[in-house]
Amino acid sequence: MRIASWNVNGLRACARKGFLSWLEEAGADIVGVQEVRATLDQLPDSLRVPRGWHVTYASAERKGYSGVGLFSRRAPDAVETSLGAADLDREGRVQLVRRCHRPRGEGRPGWRIAADVARAAGVELPPWGSTGEVLETIAAEVGAFSGLTEENVGLLGRRSGQEAAAGA
Repeated sequence: MRIASWNVNGLRACARKGFLSWLEEAGADIVGVQEVRATLDQLPDSLRVPRGWHVTYASAERKGYSGVGLFSRRAPDAVETSLGAADLDREGRVQLVRRCHRPRGEGRPGWRIAADVARAAGVELPPWGSTGEVLETIAAEVGAFSGLTEENVGLLGRRSGQEAAAGA
């Protein structure tokens, strides 16, 4: 899988300079763009619905200002464009995307993925049997992950505001 990110400094201007040709030739499965600087109604169809791509945008309320977009070969399962703070959300600076690619091969249980993370962090691996056991080991061995448990890891690895407020 190939993921690309580009600060386009105005998607309409970038398109006039060959963005769509680059998009097709880049060989990327997912492309994130920043500084789109346009609302959906300001974008031509070629940028809103390019053939072979699923596109999501988070535009700023102020026209011609900031904004982000995501081009993916597969439609995301979910897209969140809010950080939960209105003063930040109106600037269109974030998209949290869930599964916009199809993993190759067979799926793996979550604990096997967590085991790969542990190996990458240099943690010696005991014989695990569950995600919880893996996370406990990582939390015990890597200070930055202190308190990491299966219960407090949510969508995209972050706790919801309600869980955080409750001290979960």
